[in-house]
Amino acid sequence: MSNNSLQNNLFEQEIPVLLKILTGEKNIKIPEGGFSTDRMIRLALMHRVTGLFAQFARKHPEIFTKKQLELLDNRVRQNASLSLMQLHELIRISREFNEANISYACMKGPQLARMLYGKEALKESVDLDIMLVNESELETAHRHLMNLGYGQSNLNDYKSWFAKKIFLLGKREVHYFNAKAGCHVDLHVRAGANTYLTAGRFRKLYTDLHTYDLEGMSVAIMPPEQYLTFLCYHGALHQFGRLGWLMDIRFFIIRMTDQIDFADVVHIARSLGTERSLYLSLILLKDVFGDEVFGYELFGDEMTEKEMFKAAIPGSIVDNRKHDCAIRYMVSASKRIWSRDAAYMSSLRGRMDRLLFLMLLNKGLSAKADLLTGILIRNLSHVLRWLKL
Repeated sequence: MSNNSLQNNLFEQEIPVLLKILTGEKNIKIPEGGFSTDRMIRLALMHRVTGLFAQFARKHPEIFTKKQLELLDNRVRQNASLSLMQLHELIRISREFNEANISYACMKGPQLARMLYGKEALKESVDLDIMLVNESELETAHRHLMNLGYGQSNLNDYKSWFAKKIFLLGKREVHYFNAKAGCHVDLHVRAGANTYLTAGRFRKLYTDLHTYDLEGMSVAIMPPEQYLTFLCYHGALHQFGRLGWLMDIRFFIIRMTDQIDFADVVHIARSLGTERSLYLSLILLKDVFGDEVFGYELFGDEMTEKEMFKAAIPGSIVDNRKHDCAIRYMVSASKRIWSRDAAYMSSLRGRMDRLLFLMLLNKGLSAKADLLTGILIRNLSHVLRWLKL
């Protein structure tokens, strides 16, 4: 194997073992030759599944050194501390937004962690994600976040109205940081990435918002069908570069099965033009965990894996061999990403592979035009920032 191949597939020996750990398989055999427990730990950290991996490591102290177990325990404690801090900050921000009548919805983060995993710190979040239902309320929300101590924002890097507008068109979210709390917040102004011609579709995600009791604070969240559609869309946009995102989707389906109208999920995904994200997620779940996912009422209980694949894909895609191959390519491309180092994603090869993936993921000419437009606008915003406009 060439040095380049070794770099692109750094975790080739370790990823199959990690997948078995995540599926809950009990009798896991560690391969001989080329396997590294250090790389195994690094892989778990990169995929944000440290909590689940640490549980496995504690049950198998014969595989890991004392120093490695201590490292994992320290990281679990750090994640638990971060999760509690983020929970506190989300409650504080939600209270402020509720009192100011700002329309918003919580996305992922500590709210989703509590919904899926209870109080265990099994979900790792880098920041808080909050969606503004009305982009016109950005200035008000910005002011309230500043009042709460979020004094650093990338929106402040752009001085003119024009530069700010270009930035918001290209980025779709404003990043904030509270140095005292050590908390990062992404305030989203559009639900979909690279949505210009297709922006109207994504308003459906935030219709009929529900409320969720988060430690006594009522916070707004998407209805379960929209929430599941969004989680699949978000993970697919990132090519499922973190297995933690796939785990969240799996636990969401497990926890919320009785509340989800799965036929409505398919309908919503099609209306948003994100059905490929949905089916990509389902196929990955099926391949990794053997999950039937949507239950027998839609797909039947006697289907082979090949029949399951075709049943999970709308007829228009099945009938079009080109689109059928596109889905299959995205499944294999996502799996390849799992064994690659994070540095690969920032390389020229990684960026080109990602562009091809997104071009296939975004169905229709308008969505593909949005993707290319988004790239141009983001580059323009970088130029404006460099010019200090």
